[in-house]
Amino acid sequence: MELVGQDRKQSPITIVSIQLPWYVWIALVALTSITIVVIGVIMASRREVSNPFSAFNDLFGDDGRQAALARGFTCRGSSFSGLPLTDHCAQRDTDGIFSGISMRMSGNVADEISFSLRENAPTLGDLVLL
Repeated sequence: MELVGQDRKQSPITIVSIQLPWYVWIALVALTSITIVVIGVIMASRREVSNPFSAFNDLFGDDGRQAALARGFTCRGSSFSGLPLTDHCAQRDTDGIFSGISMRMSGNVADEISFSLRENAPTLGDLVLL
């Protein structure tokens, strides 16, 4: 049966063989090995850093006023011509790295929350480096 051999066509795909000198192969192996070692060291030295603001997630919610009062904040309102404008809540001498927290609220939702760092506490630059 010679029919199979007659219908066979040449494939347009050609494989290019790259012939490199032995010293190029050694350099490629060395660079690949160094890359693998560096990536391994980076992955092994990663540390899990906790978010210092995660303990205050409840203040950012829909009922921030109630959360603030439950945490011991002191709140006072401000008004203009009898209309309530904003509430200001503050807490001093908190535990952890913050010496105080103040909130400006509209209704029950926090518009702005300010955290004051303790002396010798890590700064934003320190947190970025972590």
